[in-house]
Amino acid sequence: MDTLILIISSLIFLAIILVIVILNVIQNYQNNKLKKHLNTLEYEKNLIDSTPILPELAKIEAFLKNEKLEVMYNDWQERLKLIKDNQVPRLSDMIIETEYNLGNKNYKSSLYKVAKLEMEIYKVRANAEMLLNEIKAITTSEERNRAIITKLKAKYRELYQKYNTSKNEYGDVVNSITLQFENIAFRFDDFERVMENNEYTEVTQIIKAIDDMLKHMEVVVEEVPSIEMLVKNVIPKKIAQVTETYNNMVKHGYPLDYLNIEYNVNEANKKINDIQDRARVLNLEDSLFELKLLLEYFDSLFNDFEKEKINRYSYEETNKNFKNKLDKINKLVTDIYAQVDDIKNVYNLSKDD
Repeated sequence: MDTLILIISSLIFLAIILVIVILNVIQNYQNNKLKKHLNTLEYEKNLIDSTPILPELAKIEAFLKNEKLEVMYNDWQERLKLIKDNQVPRLSDMIIETEYNLGNKNYKSSLYKVAKLEMEIYKVRANAEMLLNEIKAITTSEERNRAIITKLKAKYRELYQKYNTSKNEYGDVVNSITLQFENIAFRFDDFERVMENNEYTEVTQIIKAIDDMLKHMEVVVEEVPSIEMLVKNVIPKKIAQVTETYNNMVKHGYPLDYLNIEYNVNEANKKINDIQDRARVLNLEDSLFELKLLLEYFDSLFNDFEKEKINRYSYEETNKNFKNKLDKINKLVTDIYAQVDDIKNVYNLSKDD
């Protein structure tokens, strides 16, 4: 009995030792894993500390020639000082505290501090990256903006050449288009001026303005010849043909009042005048679309005229056939009446018969 109790006590003791060993192994594994993660966070902190903000700021000093840029430069200096003297040292302190807790095997507290450290590193890194991007937007702006403006100048030359080689197709809009091309050229001069004075805060607005103007001129150069051809040539001829055909058909008795031709022609002329007025100030919104609708409308009228002609022809043919049949019946009845006396005598018919 004593031997059995001794064996059971030994087994329990061994089990307790085994559990303690397993818990220690798990604890050591978690501690090592957490320590590796902490090393990674420390590496990320060092990357933030080595972000090349200061060299980029030094480039700004070379062209501090205007008040706006100087205000921005001072603000960047303050933000960099906050990162270097406050935020990064605080990250270092948090890493030290976490390592201390980890060394004392305070695993729960270490987990909390690591999570908090991750959030702080994310915020400081975001601040540093945002600051660097803002500074680089200025320090790299000349090369980038020169590349953009070179493409815009190429587009300008292409559009101007296309316009200049077919100027006669632009009718009354020529002066407006020429003036707008001159305005764009002035904007290119503005770009050179602000670049010369290192007014980089103004450059983006000028580039956007030039880009928007060129996109608009692309539509103008493409659509104005078609608009001019439609309003000066195609649609007026079509209106004249419709009016002439309409008057001739009305003269010959066709019932065309339901088509409201006269009213619609007046409205079409008003629309054409409005489109011409807007084209002179280079407002082409929906102009080509509206003109094509007018053209389709007047083309459709010829189909209506043809239907009226076909319907009248069908009516006249039916009327002619009916008249022929009626004439034959009338002739037959007349012949029968003319022979009534002879028939009465031949067949000895009474008055009632």
